[in-house]
Amino acid sequence: MRDHDGMSRTEKAGAIAKEVVRDVVGEIVVDVAVNHLPWVSWLQDLVSLWPGG
Repeated sequence: MRDHDGMSRTEKAGAIAKEVVRDVVGEIVVDVAVNHLPWVSWLQDLVSLWPGG
């Protein structure tokens, strides 16, 4: 059974799970970067990872 947006419940759950994982991983990466890496190199890495950076 599909909802009006064309996604099954499983697909929706998967999409939500992906977002949660991305948020958690992002927080961990930022936490590690802020607390354990020198600021300047962290900033440079962030800029180089940024799309179009």
